[in-house]
Amino acid sequence: AILFDFMGYSRKVPVKKLNLKTYEDLAKHLWGTFSHLSHNCQRLDIVFDLYLDQSIKQQERNRRGDAQIIETTIKNIKQSLPVEMEKFWGSSGNKMQLEQVFITWLMEEYKGSKPLYLGGANRDDITSCYKIMDGHVITQPLLKCNHEEADDRIIFHANHAVKVDNFAKIIIASPDT
Repeated sequence: AILFDFMGYSRKVPVKKLNLKTYEDLAKHLWGTFSHLSHNCQRLDIVFDLYLDQSIKQQERNRRGDAQIIETTIKNIKQSLPVEMEKFWGSSGNKMQLEQVFITWLMEEYKGSKPLYLGGANRDDITSCYKIMDGHVITQPLLKCNHEEADDRIIFHANHAVKVDNFAKIIIASPDT
């Protein structure tokens, strides 16, 4: 099984260098990375950060404030990416919208037979997790989790892979320190 930290990978994408123009381009690039790195694995988990309004972490973000943030509304996946992505990343709302757009896109696109788990940040319940397999989306109540950091949530996914699906080998993939 391989478990990915979505935001860790997202922030590392060299958007300008790769000439990515839309959120769909970014989603396809990220999915290409996840697919390539998981080709020898039997299970793929993508774990998302949560951006909770009432968290200590969010209060600290608000306290620090940053005049260099671009707040955006992502209306659809074909929408153009901001020219200055560094200003995009400063907004928790932007990151949450990106996660939700990616999840929605992947739920429509993924038809594979390898179990794909999407942990957190879902539009209808940000603490829920979905399993997609053979075009079917199934809620995973054992992976429902309100921990804000994907780093914490990944541990739940690793435990689930071992205890429920009997995996003996787990790869945690994150470019984040």
